[in-house]
Parts: sequence; C-alpha cells; structure tokens
Amino acid sequence: MLSSVDTGGRRKAKLLLSHHSAFAMSSHILPLLFLNLGGEMVYILNQRLSAQKIKNDKAKQVLNDITSIMLNEKFLDELFKPQKIYNKDALKNLFHDLAHASIMRLNEASMNKLYDLMTMVFKYQILAAREPRDLILISLNHMDAMRSLVQTSQVQKQLDACYYLVMKMYGQMTDGELQRVRFSILNFFQDIRIRVSIFLRKGVQNNDGSFVIPSDLTISYDMTVGNRFKRTRMVVKIVLT
Repeated sequence: MLSSVDTGGRRKAKLLLSHHSAFAMSSHILPLLFLNLGGEMVYILNQRLSAQKIKNDKAKQVLNDITSIMLNEKFLDELFKPQKIYNKDALKNLFHDLAHASIMRLNEASMNKLYDLMTMVFKYQILAAREPRDLILISLNHMDAMRSLVQTSQVQKQLDACYYLVMKMYGQMTDGELQRVRFSILNFFQDIRIRVSIFLRKGVQNNDGSFVIPSDLTISYDMTVGNRFKRTRMVVKIVLT
C-alpha cells in the first residue's frame, strides 16, 4: 500500500513539474512573437511600399523608423523579462501603434489585412518547423531580413543587440524547452484561422483556415523570410504624411 501511495505521489509530482515547466516556457514566448511578427510586418511593408512606387527616401524612412522603435533598447530589456503573454487584442494594438510610428498611415481595413497576413505566415512557419531549434532559425531569419532592409548604423547596432538577446535566452534552452515554447506559441495562434489567398492557391491551407502540413516539409536553414510567399497580392493602402 505504501508503495502504491508513493508511486502515485511521484506521478503527481511529475505532473506538477510538467505544468510548472510549461508555464515557465510560456512566459518566454513574447519576445519571439513580437520579433517574428515585427519582421513579417517590415518585410510586407517593404513589398507594398515598392509596389506602390513610394519614393525611395520616404520608404527607407518608414522602415528605419519602425525598426528603430521596435528594437528600442529599454523596450527590449523589458520584452525579454519572463512575463505573461499579452492578450491577442493588446498585441494587435501594439503593432497598430508601431505601424503608425513613422510618416505612414494605414486605414483600418489595410491594417487588419496586414496583421492577418503577419500572423498567418508566422503561424505557418512555426507549424512547419521540423526541429525545436528551427524556432531560433526562423527568428534569426526575420532579423536578417530586417537587417537587409534598414540603412542606418544605429538600427544595425540595435539588431546586433537583439540578436545577442535572442541567443542568450533561447540558445541555451534544451530541445525539450524549445519545443514547449513552440507549443505555447501554437496555443496562442490556435483559434486564429484566417484564409490567405496565396496559401489557398498553393494548397497549404484548407477552406476553414487550417493548414495542411506535408509530412516531408522542411525549412531550409538559409531560407529567406517570405520567399515562399513573395507573390502575395494582399492590398494594403499606404498613405505617407
């Protein structure tokens, strides 16, 4: 009887430890959410600024301003502290403010389309990851894409600092810890099923907004952010003031 009770106690202890570990990892997902969604936003805006033939100096100003504010040193210091994840509305509002931090203005419909594409592309990338450490590679790819689009030395230094913070926090995690971070991100996106035309045409998304993940799908370590979906025709109307 004592042996049975002891076994049950150990089982409960393992269960509690598992829940504690999951909570600990969920408190580390905000930096990845923010940086990867931010990287997608910068990439998409660059496409749209180019497609709408916005003057080069103004386009550069928009991308530099947004990236500089996104990677503000004090903000990043707070971002990388373990904390509860923002609710979905708060995170969307954060990116709304960020998108309007420069001379660019988006109407409500355009902002919604922009955010929908950001979230669904990142969700697909996380779903498609075959190994836990792909989570780090996806994040570094986004930062590399931002690095290629911004011009000022100040923003380049901010990206260097951000790269260091990402590797310091996530590079030391075990595969199991990174997998729990991945699951926490997927849980955050679980009920977000927005149909994206490019996904539907390529057959990677169902009509209900869920994704089709082929068993042989891999993410190349040298994959350029957005290269799989660069032909998207999402219309985001941009007004520069």
